[in-house]
Amino acid sequence: MECPSWLLEEICTNFSNMTVLKFKQLCTRAAHLILHDNDDTVLSNTSEKIHTVNHSNLVLIGDWFLLKPAGYDCPLEDLEKEIVQLGLPTEHGKQLRKVYEVYKNELMEKVKNSVHREPHATVLDSSATSVTFESDSQVYDVSMNGNMMSQFKNVTLVVILIVNWFSPHYYDYSQIKTKVYCDKNEVVGRKYIMFPMVSIVLNGGIGNQLFEVFSLLGLAQKLNRTAIFNADDYVLHSNLDLLNNQIPSVANRVISIPIDISETTRYVYSPACCHYQFSFILSCEQTKFLVIDGGYFQSFKYFSSIENSIRHWMKPSEREQISLKRLIKRKDELRWKTCVHVRRGDFLSDGQHAGTDKMFTINAIDHLYTLHSGLVFIFSNDPIWVRKEIAEHLDYKSDVKVMETTKTDAIKDLYFSQVHCDSVLITAPSSTFGWWIGYLSKNQSNVYYRDIQETEDTVKYQMIEEDFFPPSWNKLGMTKNGLIISK
Repeated sequence: MECPSWLLEEICTNFSNMTVLKFKQLCTRAAHLILHDNDDTVLSNTSEKIHTVNHSNLVLIGDWFLLKPAGYDCPLEDLEKEIVQLGLPTEHGKQLRKVYEVYKNELMEKVKNSVHREPHATVLDSSATSVTFESDSQVYDVSMNGNMMSQFKNVTLVVILIVNWFSPHYYDYSQIKTKVYCDKNEVVGRKYIMFPMVSIVLNGGIGNQLFEVFSLLGLAQKLNRTAIFNADDYVLHSNLDLLNNQIPSVANRVISIPIDISETTRYVYSPACCHYQFSFILSCEQTKFLVIDGGYFQSFKYFSSIENSIRHWMKPSEREQISLKRLIKRKDELRWKTCVHVRRGDFLSDGQHAGTDKMFTINAIDHLYTLHSGLVFIFSNDPIWVRKEIAEHLDYKSDVKVMETTKTDAIKDLYFSQVHCDSVLITAPSSTFGWWIGYLSKNQSNVYYRDIQETEDTVKYQMIEEDFFPPSWNKLGMTKNGLIISK
């Protein structure tokens, strides 16, 4: 069982110090969280007070102690032996084994169903002049003379080779050793740091990409290393267009060079999206290339030391500022401007996030309007819905403007925030683009966001809120009768 250094620390300092009962209940909750996206049923039956447990513990246990072993069909006794060897007390290991035994089949099915599979073809019958095969529940008959059949087979072979050659091959970081060593004798020479850049490889949005790039640059400064992209990662470099085209001043901060695996160490972070992790052992690791292999690195704490630089890099050009100022009429220049981010689209169907709620958004805008009346600018990936369901229900429609920005020009919304937004409302709390509108706005004490615990957004189970939302921001909740409250 591959075990990263940070997980060993958690086992020794956290899980090992829990009571056996509490650890068993955590394991059961983690299994339910993975399988059902919630742990409400288990939580109602817990006998020890663990209701306020850090959700990151559930993510760690679920991903590393249950889901990964199930993916490899790990035998019960092997899991128990390995986890005890890693430092977990014997009784804790037995309880983990019991939970794993109960949920193993469901966990294996979860892993199986999470793997994308293209429809395959099954040959049902063949002869010298015909082939009958089935693909995606459809049966096909191909008939031709012997010479044509021979040519067909040759062409098919060539096509298979071409497709295999040109299909994207993801860089395999698992081949890099994971042993991290603290050497107080500093090695002279330039040292580098890199992430696998999951958000770019998977063609994520600009919000996700900014988190990952700025976190890389922030850690590079903290560890006195140079931030790099892996020049050998073909998929990464084929997906850099969004960053290069919209924010070249940021993209140019990270150089691309090939890495030498023999001079590289990989440090594995928790896969949780919104959780700040830093081990001081990285400060004295002297390997030339350091790969931090984790999730999306969505915490402002990674780049808090370079906040001023980020605002400078993201500052719109003078030409862009002139264009932005033209969006505001002269008579409105001194009026308060509230910027609202509404996220719909994929958030409604991806099974993970929760899209903007109509009632909360209307009531929250009214709440902020009573604090500072003025202009309201609404940014959304669904402007038609915003006009019909939000703007039409506000008593001050003449002060409301729905902004329509194409996906390819999304950076302009972030520019607008820096120049005009006096306050910001984030209605979908796990939206990283909404987060950046808030982070880049003019006054950080006037950024408001919805309490994610009130929503059906399952990102809350892997989010440490104090790592994701800056302390100067304001959390808003809504009572059952629709009253907006500060939390």
